[in-house]
Amino acid sequence: MRLTASAIAEQFGLTVVGDGTTEVNGVATLAHAGAGQLSFLSNPRYRPQLADTHAAVVVLRADDAEAAKGTALVAKD
Repeated sequence: MRLTASAIAEQFGLTVVGDGTTEVNGVATLAHAGAGQLSFLSNPRYRPQLADTHAAVVVLRADDAEAAKGTALVAKD
């Protein structure tokens, strides 16, 4: 099943930053994510991994959104 970043954002009350049509077909850690996969950043110590991740979409806080290099889904908390 493939979902777009916009569909995920709508379902969970997140804000899309970037391309809302980006498709997601799986989930992985920042370090192991590849094309088409969603990842998340919740612990600040993993923030440096944003620069190297290949995740199609990353869920993160607004404070970290500027560090995301692709499509981001911004959570309120």
